[in-house]
Amino acid sequence: MTEQEKLLEQQEQTLKRMQKFSVRTTAKKVRTTNTVLRLLIIILVLIILLMSISWACARFVNSTGFTVSLNRDSKGLSLYDNGNGDNPTIRLNAEPVENFWNISVRDLPANLGSVYGSQNGYDEMGKSLYICYTFALGNDTKEDICYDSSVTLDDQNKDADNAIRVRVIRNDQKKDYAKAAAKGGIEKVAVDATWIDPKTVMKEESSIIKSGEKVKYTVVIWLEGDDPECVDDILGGEVKLSMHFNVIDDKAGNGELV
Repeated sequence: MTEQEKLLEQQEQTLKRMQKFSVRTTAKKVRTTNTVLRLLIIILVLIILLMSISWACARFVNSTGFTVSLNRDSKGLSLYDNGNGDNPTIRLNAEPVENFWNISVRDLPANLGSVYGSQNGYDEMGKSLYICYTFALGNDTKEDICYDSSVTLDDQNKDADNAIRVRVIRNDQKKDYAKAAAKGGIEKVAVDATWIDPKTVMKEESSIIKSGEKVKYTVVIWLEGDDPECVDDILGGEVKLSMHFNVIDDKAGNGELV
């Protein structure tokens, strides 16, 4: 083999080794790129999930609402969001509001409860001043039914429940409820009774609804601006409350709000 042939053979072998190295290097780059892409996709999905959870939580906190429901054993009772007895149901939802503001009891309209359904109040800037919801509880059986009811606090934000007021009107009987004052005792503004406990606004025991009768309820919820605990820290605070009805066997009692 001549010197020229030897040189050509060496060049060919060197070229083959370089090609193998290039292929290995390219494959490694492809694997690295794919791994990075997979990691980026996973991170992106996690970010989207976290944002979705945060958005859902914000929606839950920023939404102030009120619901009414019948317990499962309350057979014979029905709820209506109208006065003509149409569309009976076991659950009603008041129209929710956002950016809850404060208002004085003196500024509440006198005709609250004049119509069925939601009558929420807003100022000229669109701020939510109060929730007002009117509905009926009906007895669709041929027998009188004894029932109890309660209003409970399901959730709150910024300690807004410290200055919240809940008005319950059954037919023409009205009562305003407030939590105990910060230093104990009964609040001095817009309150007829103190909450039973931190989660129970009121409880009505042993009320009798006659066969075919419909009892009209109106619930009003607002932040009392004259409450000493209605301070800047809770402005914009929100609450979620619900009212529950349950059939009981005992027909004793006078049906007064307690």
